[in-house]
Amino acid sequence: MVKNKFGGNRHKKMASKDAKVVHTRKTRFVKEEGEMYAKVSKLYGGGHALIECSDNVERTLVIRQKFKKRNKRDNSITLGCYVLIGIREWEVVAPSKKQKADLLYVYGKNEINDIIASNKNLGTLFQSVIDDKEDVNVEFDVNATNNFNAKSNVLNKKISVEKKKEEEEDNTKVDFDWDEI
Repeated sequence: MVKNKFGGNRHKKMASKDAKVVHTRKTRFVKEEGEMYAKVSKLYGGGHALIECSDNVERTLVIRQKFKKRNKRDNSITLGCYVLIGIREWEVVAPSKKQKADLLYVYGKNEINDIIASNKNLGTLFQSVIDDKEDVNVEFDVNATNNFNAKSNVLNKKISVEKKKEEEEDNTKVDFDWDEI
């Protein structure tokens, strides 16, 4: 371990074993059989969550110790986040319980785009992300501006007719000279 040469009461908290090394993460894809993508649909607490897998089956996610404590900032699991899971195939499951799966990787927003670009057959799991991308496209219609101009002309005519009626009503009223009273 590195010796504390500088001293001070705050310096000892930043020991070399705790110092954060900045690195870029590569997107991890499904490598082996038994791994699949999933979306977190409910957080139970106690290291467990409910997930919707890419094969449209709900399973219980077991959050391992690796994704807790100090490394939690980069791997925070929230409602609606996408994860890579490993299914526990060796485990015997009672008919009334859900199958368990271990957490292998937590994806960020940029990594989800990489997954969608690399895999075309993802099913309905990433459909909300794909729909959001399609909503960004904007189309312009030339006729829409013409329709807008026509509607504004009609509104201007109505306003001018109403002003004329108000002026006629004002002219028919009798004006009083308050000085004579």
